[in-house]
Amino acid sequence: MSIDVKKTLQDTGYVTVGVGVIAAQQAQLRRRAIQRQVGEQVKETGDFVKTQAKDATTQLGAQARDTRARVTGQVKDLRGRAADSAKGVQETVANSTVELLDRAQPLVDELRLRIEPVAAQLQTVPDQLARALETGRERVQKLVARAA
Repeated sequence: MSIDVKKTLQDTGYVTVGVGVIAAQQAQLRRRAIQRQVGEQVKETGDFVKTQAKDATTQLGAQARDTRARVTGQVKDLRGRAADSAKGVQETVANSTVELLDRAQPLVDELRLRIEPVAAQLQTVPDQLARALETGRERVQKLVARAA
């Protein structure tokens, strides 16, 4: 039984390229999965912030209606109360805004911590793939040179 060196080297080259292609496809699949997951997390965070803002708006609307009704009935006396109530509303909005930002910031930070390492890894894939293909090409050339 004789071994066809040229055919063996050619098959080795094809296998090397195939492994590189599979690695690139796997990296692309991982990237897409991460993008999808990040997109879902961003949407969930956006929905959460919208819900909180809507609740704050509803609370503000109710407080504003109560304030108007009291001002209408007791003009002079309630002007002071209305100012205090408006100040309370502003504080509620300010506190709600701070609370929303405090809740959203850890999510943003966590997303950033999760995304940045993956992005850095994904950026190295083309270089790794190029090195693997170059190494395979060099081996094939050496084997072809030896066979010749």
